[in-house]
Amino acid sequence: MLIARREKLLKELVATLALAEAPHLYFSCNVAEAASVEKVCRKILSDNLLPDVLIFNAGVGGMFDVENIDVDRFEHIFRVNFFSVIYFLRHLLPPIMERNSGMIAAVGSLAGTRGMPRSAPYASSKALSKPQ
Repeated sequence: MLIARREKLLKELVATLALAEAPHLYFSCNVAEAASVEKVCRKILSDNLLPDVLIFNAGVGGMFDVENIDVDRFEHIFRVNFFSVIYFLRHLLPPIMERNSGMIAAVGSLAGTRGMPRSAPYASSKALSKPQ
């Protein structure tokens, strides 16, 4: 099952994938919007399509200009890179835990621990805290 924002590209990707026993499922969803994620999750759950593995790979970046801080851009980057995972987990984690099986992976970035010039929004959205 594939989830992404642009349905046309999803269709093109699915067409390139080898068919298994069943065709690949895909859903168009703006992961930066909680309501869009909720709609897709409701469909997944109502159709009994809960996956065994969730891989969160969505990510956006952009250059940071310290002299002209674009708060809207910061918020968008955080919604895609960080909160989208939370939006999905809010709906899919409880049934995974109830089922008592499944794997979850979120793709990070070295930028989250090392940073990069002019990438404050991206790097901070990918940062992980270390246990003390």
